[in-house]
Amino acid sequence: MEAIIWRGALATDSVSAFSTYLSLFPSGQYATLAAEKVSALLAAPVTLAKPSGTAPVGSGKQIRISNITIRNVKLTGFLGMPDDLFLRFNNGERYPDAGNENQKFKKGDSWAISKIFELMDPVVFKVMEHDVIGGHDTIGTVAVNSISGTYTQTMNGDRSEYIITYDVSAAGQP
Repeated sequence: MEAIIWRGALATDSVSAFSTYLSLFPSGQYATLAAEKVSALLAAPVTLAKPSGTAPVGSGKQIRISNITIRNVKLTGFLGMPDDLFLRFNNGERYPDAGNENQKFKKGDSWAISKIFELMDPVVFKVMEHDVIGGHDTIGTVAVNSISGTYTQTMNGDRSEYIITYDVSAAGQP
């Protein structure tokens, strides 16, 4: 059983998977490696990926992001647990802004965010999962297009699949 959990942690390569291994096998054959992987993943610098497509490089103008909707398509939560999600913007802002609040997701759930975000372009936000054991995992990264319109992005992370939809407009415009 230990070898199976270890191979699963290696395949997933997430803080939650290695932490789960450590909680089940604190003195296990791979405990030292698992602890090193957790430390490395938590200390890794955040790299914000540029999406493929026609998104321009940041214009430096203020843009408005609204009507963010996150819909779960596939949820394989470890040990049947729901995902607890929050957003983290490249300016450091977190939503929900209380550090311990998250949106719980089961398969098929949606989260319509009513808050309007006004930020300087380029804007990037991460959909993050809070794990009870081991901190946070990134589900995916959204590099917000600065051209007004409605955008949709599918992201697969930590064994789950989500569809993110959002609107972009120039700040001060509806």
